[in-house]
Amino acid sequence: MCRILQEMRSCRLVTNMGEDNNNNLLDFTVLKLKSLAEDYKKKHYYEMAQQVEDCLQAYLDGDVVVLWKNGLPYVKVKQEESKKSSKKP
Repeated sequence: MCRILQEMRSCRLVTNMGEDNNNNLLDFTVLKLKSLAEDYKKKHYYEMAQQVEDCLQAYLDGDVVVLWKNGLPYVKVKQEESKKSSKKP
């Protein structure tokens, strides 16, 4: 078992980041969404694959937060800061 998995098992809070063998930071969400999209394509679920790819792009753009539950992604759209600041007291 790799060192990262051993450390993650001992932590109470698990983040979506890890390291590869070259100490490069990896984002689990990016890797998992890419894998999920490819799996849908292999099964000929092209619309589902496109939705996952759209979600990945929104995640990379910082527009959404992706949470994971039972191996499935749950997407939450981030609120725009401009909407918060435009409200007058």
